Amino acid sequence: MSGNLVQRQEFAAGDMLYHEGDDATAMYMIQAGSIEILKRSTDGFIDVTEMRGPGQVLGELALLTSRPRTEGARAKTASTVIAVQRTRLNEKLKESDPFVKALFQLLAQNLLSVMDQKHKFEKMASLEDLTHNDEDASDETAKK
Repeated sequence: MSGNLVQRQEFAAGDMLYHEGDDATAMYMIQAGSIEILKRSTDGFIDVTEMRGPGQVLGELALLTSRPRTEGARAKTASTVIAVQRTRLNEKLKESDPFVKALFQLLAQNLLSVMDQKHKFEKMASLEDLTHNDEDASDETAKK
């Protein structure tokens, strides 16, 4: 299969497709099953942020950029995915119009920038919640 752009992969329930922070080697289109998208929260716990199912894609942003994975992915149920390897995608992009390649990369970078801003706002909101909770607890203690 070395010449193929895509490869079918099977995952059992609970198997990790990739971890947050990993280098991206492939993107995936789900053929069957369901995949959980995982993100480490500010408190260090890993949260399921969304579910994806047949026909949906995951891991594409990290593949089109040089950044590490921004989330993890785990099979919720037995799942079949079609993996598009980075090396094969890059070969195909080299054959394509340079404008198309640049456009894909620009769109991916812009989306990552928006996601980074969202993450910063979420962190700020979490810190504000902690500060307000600490103030509320101090007020309650002072009232007693």
